[in-house]
Order: sequence, then C-alpha cells, then structure tokens
Amino acid sequence: MVEEITHTPAIFPTISPIPYWKSTAPEPYSSDIDHIKEASWDYQTQNNYLWERHDVTNHMRFTLMKWVCKVCSKFKLLPETYYLSVNIIDRFLAMNYVEKEFLQLIGITAMHIAAKFEEVYSPSILEWVHMSANSCKKQQILDMERVILESIQYKLNVPTAIHFLEKLIKDSPENLQQFARKLLKNAMQQILALENRPSRMAKIVFDIATNTLQPAIISDTAHLLDMTHIAARTITSQT
Repeated sequence: MVEEITHTPAIFPTISPIPYWKSTAPEPYSSDIDHIKEASWDYQTQNNYLWERHDVTNHMRFTLMKWVCKVCSKFKLLPETYYLSVNIIDRFLAMNYVEKEFLQLIGITAMHIAAKFEEVYSPSILEWVHMSANSCKKQQILDMERVILESIQYKLNVPTAIHFLEKLIKDSPENLQQFARKLLKNAMQQILALENRPSRMAKIVFDIATNTLQPAIISDTAHLLDMTHIAARTITSQT
C-alpha cells in the first residue's frame, strides 16, 4: 500500500532559499518573523518530488488537491486547514511510494489530521467516511492517520502561505483580499507552486492581485474566478 522512500533520489537538486523579503517589524518581533520564514522552508516539499515517479503523477496530485479544496469548502473549514492538508499530503507523498487507489484515503486522512489541529470542532470520522462516499472506511482512516503522523514525525505546527498572505492583505480592500485568497487557493493546487517557500508564494500572490485587480471591471463572481485562473497560470509560468 505505502512504501517508505529511504533515500533521496539523485534527481532532487539543492534549492537555496531566496532572500527577498526582509522583515520590517519592530524588535523583538522581526527576529521571530524571520525565524518563521526560515522554518517554513524546512517543511517545504520540492516541486520535483514526483519526477520519474510511476505511482503518482503531477496530474494525480492536482486532481487530489482540487478535491481536497472542495471538501474543505463543503465542510466550511478554516483556510488554515486546507493549506495544512496540502502540506501534509505533499510531505507524505515525498517520503513514500503510494498506490494510486489510496490517494483519496491519504487526502481524507490529511484533512482529518489538519482539522483536528486547526479547527475548534472538526468533522467526525463518520463524516469523513461519508464524504468519501464510503470508499474510505473508519479503520482505514485511523490506520492511515498513524502512518502519516509517524512519517511526518508529528510535525503539524507548520507556517503555510495563508499565514503570510493574511498579514499582507489585512489593510487591503475587501475585494482585493477575496481575490488574493482565491488566487492562492488555486495556485497551491499546482505542483510548480512548491518552487517558492510559503512567504514568497504569499508575496507573489499579493503582487499579482494588487497589479491585476481592477475593481470597476470585476463586478461578478464568474469574472472573478476567470481572473483567478489567469493569475494562477501567471504564477506557475513565471516560476
């Protein structure tokens, strides 16, 4: 079902963090913020971790992440739950070979773990079973929860892109905030988004949203979604 990757394949190049965003926060907080930015890189999966893999492809990952996003929306979970779920899935897949029929189970279990960590009231196991159309059984989720947590060494306090984005957009107009959040949510479904550490990803989204958004033009939800997809492709093409 799941086979641990015990070595780092030679196809993984070393990616150095790009210094681009020096903290302007007053002391003593600036050192804490810089530490969080550096720590986020420690939990970042490289964007080529699926190269030369036959068990999971980039398209399979995209389909899984898109479904995870829909499930989180269905349950009205916090944005932090979605981004932590994505992070858990990527870290687990990067360390384990997985048969494709277990991808939904991994997605459900990652959301279950993330929801218990982020939410005040998280969905029950039976609700997750129901959301999977009963393809994932209760005991399977419990067993996979143990496997995933052991694989990622129970490290769940992870700085994700949404934490940085919320700080950037907090003083922005509401329509720009909405646009930036949708843009980041869509962009994280793309494997190329992993080329940037979370803080940089948030800054890219913020810059694109600021430079792209025209309040007089974006007057309906459909147009907003179209612009989101265009901007998401812009992110993945520029990286």
